[in-house]
Amino acid sequence: MAIKLEKITFKLIRDWKEAIRGLGETIGTEKDREILHDQFKKGVCLVYKMSNGTYFLTRGEGTELVICCIKGRNLKMFANIIYQVAKEQGFKTVRFHASRPTNKILHNFQPQFIGKDANNIAMYRVNLK
Repeated sequence: MAIKLEKITFKLIRDWKEAIRGLGETIGTEKDREILHDQFKKGVCLVYKMSNGTYFLTRGEGTELVICCIKGRNLKMFANIIYQVAKEQGFKTVRFHASRPTNKILHNFQPQFIGKDANNIAMYRVNLK
Protein backbone atom coordinates (compact mmCIF):
# COMPACT_ATOMS: atom_id res chain seq x y z
CA MET A 1 0.00 0.00 0.00
CA ALA A 2 1.46 3.35 -1.05
CA ILE A 3 0.77 6.54 0.83
CA LYS A 4 0.69 9.72 -1.20
CA LEU A 5 2.23 12.61 0.69
CA GLU A 6 0.62 15.95 0.12
CA LYS A 7 1.15 19.44 1.39
CA ILE A 8 -0.23 19.59 4.91
CA THR A 9 -2.05 22.72 6.00
CA PHE A 10 -3.35 23.76 9.40
CA LYS A 11 -6.64 25.61 9.87
CA LEU A 12 -7.42 27.38 13.14
CA ILE A 13 -10.92 26.36 14.29
CA ARG A 14 -12.81 29.20 15.93
CA ASP A 15 -16.14 27.44 16.50
CA TRP A 16 -16.35 25.27 19.64
CA LYS A 17 -19.14 23.11 18.17
CA GLU A 18 -16.95 22.23 15.19
CA ALA A 19 -14.06 21.52 17.56
CA ILE A 20 -16.23 19.13 19.60
CA ARG A 21 -17.42 17.34 16.44
CA GLY A 22 -13.83 16.95 15.23
CA LEU A 23 -12.30 15.88 18.54
CA GLY A 24 -15.15 13.59 19.59
CA GLU A 25 -14.53 11.34 22.56
CA THR A 26 -10.85 12.33 22.82
CA ILE A 27 -11.88 15.46 24.69
CA GLY A 28 -12.50 13.38 27.81
CA THR A 29 -15.11 13.72 30.50
CA GLU A 30 -17.82 16.35 30.80
CA LYS A 31 -15.65 18.13 33.37
CA ASP A 32 -12.69 18.07 30.95
CA ARG A 33 -14.96 19.47 28.23
CA GLU A 34 -16.08 22.35 30.47
CA ILE A 35 -12.51 23.23 31.45
CA LEU A 36 -11.26 23.10 27.87
CA HIS A 37 -14.26 25.07 26.62
CA ASP A 38 -13.51 27.81 29.14
CA GLN A 39 -9.83 27.84 28.08
CA PHE A 40 -10.90 27.87 24.41
CA LYS A 41 -13.16 30.91 24.98
CA LYS A 42 -10.28 32.73 26.70
CA GLY A 43 -7.84 31.88 23.90
CA VAL A 44 -5.66 29.73 26.17
CA CYS A 45 -6.38 26.59 24.09
CA LEU A 46 -6.44 26.52 20.32
CA VAL A 47 -7.99 23.91 18.05
CA TYR A 48 -6.53 23.12 14.64
CA LYS A 49 -7.66 20.95 11.79
CA MET A 50 -5.00 19.51 9.52
CA SER A 51 -5.75 19.02 5.84
CA ASN A 52 -5.82 15.23 6.40
CA GLY A 53 -8.81 15.68 8.76
CA THR A 54 -6.89 15.40 12.04
CA TYR A 55 -8.12 17.70 14.81
CA PHE A 56 -6.01 18.63 17.80
CA LEU A 57 -6.41 20.94 20.77
CA THR A 58 -3.27 22.58 22.16
CA ARG A 59 -2.04 25.17 24.59
CA GLY A 60 1.36 26.67 25.16
CA GLU A 61 2.94 26.60 28.60
CA GLY A 62 6.18 28.56 28.33
CA THR A 63 8.47 26.64 25.99
CA GLU A 64 6.25 23.55 26.06
CA LEU A 65 3.44 22.75 23.66
CA VAL A 66 0.73 20.70 25.34
CA ILE A 67 -1.39 18.48 23.11
CA CYS A 68 -4.57 18.24 25.16
CA CYS A 69 -6.31 15.89 22.73
CA ILE A 70 -5.92 14.72 19.15
CA LYS A 71 -8.08 12.69 16.78
CA GLY A 72 -7.40 11.66 13.23
CA ARG A 73 -5.94 9.13 10.84
CA ASN A 74 -2.29 8.32 10.15
CA LEU A 75 -1.24 9.95 13.42
CA LYS A 76 2.09 8.15 13.37
CA MET A 77 3.01 9.92 10.13
CA PHE A 78 1.58 13.33 11.06
CA ALA A 79 2.91 13.50 14.62
CA ASN A 80 6.33 14.28 13.17
CA ILE A 81 4.83 17.23 11.28
CA ILE A 82 3.21 18.54 14.47
CA TYR A 83 6.56 18.24 16.27
CA GLN A 84 8.34 20.05 13.43
CA VAL A 85 5.87 22.95 13.46
CA ALA A 86 6.10 23.15 17.27
CA LYS A 87 9.88 23.42 17.03
CA GLU A 88 9.61 26.10 14.32
CA GLN A 89 7.30 28.07 16.64
CA GLY A 90 9.95 28.07 19.37
CA PHE A 91 8.72 25.25 21.58
CA LYS A 92 11.43 23.08 23.16
CA THR A 93 9.19 20.20 24.26
CA VAL A 94 5.79 18.66 23.55
CA ARG A 95 3.73 17.12 26.36
CA PHE A 96 0.74 14.87 25.99
CA HIS A 97 -1.50 12.78 28.19
CA ALA A 98 -1.96 9.19 27.06
CA SER A 99 -5.19 7.76 28.39
CA ARG A 100 -6.79 7.66 24.97
CA PRO A 101 -5.73 5.21 22.23
CA THR A 102 -5.15 7.97 19.66
CA ASN A 103 -2.43 9.52 21.83
CA LYS A 104 -0.60 6.23 22.33
CA ILE A 105 0.55 6.24 18.69
CA LEU A 106 2.72 9.24 19.58
CA HIS A 107 4.87 6.90 21.68
CA ASN A 108 6.87 6.11 18.51
CA PHE A 109 8.71 9.38 19.14
CA GLN A 110 10.35 8.10 22.35
CA PRO A 111 8.63 10.28 24.92
CA GLN A 112 9.70 10.29 28.53
CA PHE A 113 7.17 9.32 31.17
CA ILE A 114 6.94 12.33 33.51
CA GLY A 115 4.23 11.27 35.94
CA LYS A 116 0.47 11.38 36.22
CA ASP A 117 -1.89 14.32 36.15
CA ALA A 118 -4.71 15.14 38.59
CA ASN A 119 -6.94 12.57 36.83
CA ASN A 120 -4.30 9.84 37.26
CA ILE A 121 -3.55 9.86 33.52
CA ALA A 122 0.00 9.18 32.33
CA MET A 123 1.89 12.21 30.99
CA TYR A 124 4.72 12.05 28.46
CA ARG A 125 7.20 14.60 27.14
CA VAL A 126 9.07 14.68 23.84
CA ASN A 127 12.21 16.83 23.62
CA LEU A 128 12.38 18.62 20.28
CA LYS A 129 15.98 18.44 19.07
